Amino acid sequence: MFVSAKGAELFYSVRGHGPACLVLSSIDTRPHERQVPAQLRDRLKLVCVDLRGSGRSTGDPADLALDVLTWREEP
Repeated sequence: MFVSAKGAELFYSVRGHGPACLVLSSIDTRPHERQVPAQLRDRLKLVCVDLRGSGRSTGDPADLALDVLTWREEP
């Protein structure tokens, strides 16, 4: 799935059940999705995100700064 964020399309996937655990990846989320043990997916909802300019996400990695990483669109 994709979400638009400050000029980029960020890819993310959700696996598992339970409290959310954010897994940020600067290489690609696919290795994380394949290697996570089933016991972890049984206890946590893993939200894997390809950071800006990596994996299946678009955007320039040079634009990745703390204020961009923590940006949230107000409803």
